Amino acid sequence: MSTPSAATSGVLDSRRRRRRFTAWAGSRDHVASLFAKVDERVDYARSEAWAIKSARPAAELAAAKEKVERAEAALPAEPEPLAADADAEAARLHMAAGYEHVDRSSDLVYARQDLARAQREIDETTRAFDATWLSTLEIQDKTGSRTYKGRAADLAAKFDSRSRVTFSLSAPSGYGTNVKVSIAADETFVYLAVSGSDESWTDASYAALENEIALSVPWWRVLRHNMVNYVLWFATSWVALNVALMDVLIVETTADKIITSVFTTVIPVGIGVAMSVITPKAIPAFQVVDVGEKPRGATAIGLIAAAAGQILLGLAVNAIS
Repeated sequence: MSTPSAATSGVLDSRRRRRRFTAWAGSRDHVASLFAKVDERVDYARSEAWAIKSARPAAELAAAKEKVERAEAALPAEPEPLAADADAEAARLHMAAGYEHVDRSSDLVYARQDLARAQREIDETTRAFDATWLSTLEIQDKTGSRTYKGRAADLAAKFDSRSRVTFSLSAPSGYGTNVKVSIAADETFVYLAVSGSDESWTDASYAALENEIALSVPWWRVLRHNMVNYVLWFATSWVALNVALMDVLIVETTADKIITSVFTTVIPVGIGVAMSVITPKAIPAFQVVDVGEKPRGATAIGLIAAAAGQILLGLAVNAIS
């Protein structure tokens, strides 16, 4: 699955704004709110693009309608049947009226044909334009990949809170547009990228979507940072090493004490290494939960902290005794 190129913070690069978030957790309602904001920003650009795209076919349609109206107004009434006793002049006038009616009828037929062609062109332009401005959502989980098209807000219902997924949303998904909003999530980050030829639209859209995503960024996101895990690992190891040295140097130095001190050091260090590896995997970068449900990240942190605390407490008690 492709993800927008990202940086650690928002930057402006040729009317392109992008950012990555360490974690996001919320309900389908939160996803729907975020995707509705995508629709809102894309629709603003879409209306301006449609005004430009439809200008020529709309003008041709208006001209064709006006041509039909003029042809209908110029169409004379069909001549009455010629009387049997009509003289030559009356017959001539009747024939001229008939020719005039046929000519004007032909003009009307051609005008209506032009109107039908103009209507078909604008209908085809509308269908192609609408297809271009649809959003595409690709979702991947352990069962495979699924792709959906439609308005972004309608696609929010495709997320399942029971599955751990990665996804990519592209709006609009067609080629030839001058704007693009991409929101994606993999195992590591949640990404936001906004680009457009109009700098004011790009900045406003980026700010609106960044704020919407930030509403569901959890407090425990810091534990998905490798640097934070390294600091925790170092702190745990440092405390364990000092406890072990104190146990060996200050208290009596026996073989049992040395072995105990080694385990007092090795086990916490192992816990620190395990946490630095397991924590980012146990806490998903992106998670959809049911309303009222606690995100998996908060649960995982509680379990890891409880287990680590029990082990460290046991080692400390054993070292003291």
